[in-house]
Amino acid sequence: MGFAAQVKGELCRQAPAEEGQRLALCYGLLLFGKEFSSEEMLFQSDRREVCTLLEGLLGELFDTVPEVRCQGQGGKESTLCRIAGEAAGRAFARFGHRAEEVSLRIHFQPEEEEELLAFLKGAYLACGSVMNPERAYHLEFTVPYHNLAGDLETLLKLAGFPAKRTTRKGLQVVYCKESEAIEDFLTALGATGSSLALMRIKVYKDVRNNANRRTNFETANIDKTVNAAVAQLRDIEYILAHKGEGFLPEPLRQVAVARRENPEMSLRELGEILPDRATRSAVNHRLTKISRMAEELREQEKGDGQ
Repeated sequence: MGFAAQVKGELCRQAPAEEGQRLALCYGLLLFGKEFSSEEMLFQSDRREVCTLLEGLLGELFDTVPEVRCQGQGGKESTLCRIAGEAAGRAFARFGHRAEEVSLRIHFQPEEEEELLAFLKGAYLACGSVMNPERAYHLEFTVPYHNLAGDLETLLKLAGFPAKRTTRKGLQVVYCKESEAIEDFLTALGATGSSLALMRIKVYKDVRNNANRRTNFETANIDKTVNAAVAQLRDIEYILAHKGEGFLPEPLRQVAVARRENPEMSLRELGEILPDRATRSAVNHRLTKISRMAEELREQEKGDGQ
């Protein structure tokens, strides 16, 4: 399975439970699908699980059973999901659209950040893709309409992602090429496993490039450094996501920020950029404390969930 397929598969397994977020997710899927009008809504994807997700949302939110069929052959199969007539009209109106509209735009005012992210998840599942990070860092949405692409670019920036826009073969492309922004986007949408995979590839590439400049740097040391850095980043991201930077004492916060911004650095190099120019041993001690804190939080969360 390719990286792009992995991302969409993971996102389909992370559907929100709250109705407002599910409605936003459904809207993003339909609006950026193949056809969106008061007479017909047609969604097409080469990922069957995406259509299965949409099928469930339509049944729950609009009490309708869409027409679903497969087409194509020879490794180019896709699944179509369609609603028409009265069902399409009800969905069209509930999303705030009117039949007399001449330009397709986003009619969406999220009441909370989670609804905005759910909508962006739907848009990504409908028309988004991400390149294998071993080749390049590139995430994009391909949109047929100029105004709709502009609205999507605006929403992405509202959510904190540095989107840009260009034209390719007559289509609008909203894209991002910053690795950290792509990591944050995948994490925010719920594809944390894919985000960590991207992070690991990035760290490995950075360390490997650094190793190429150091002829005495062995491959075994690269793997050891990469695995340690990824584990540290995972613990740091967990603490920040659940408690925020303010949870960490200042010396630990400083080393956490330094590690996030410089995943490829050795412990000695991290110490040199800290305000107190800490030794390698001191940096290792602080990162170990962060890992223990993250593990305690995970155990606490497990206990609360029982």
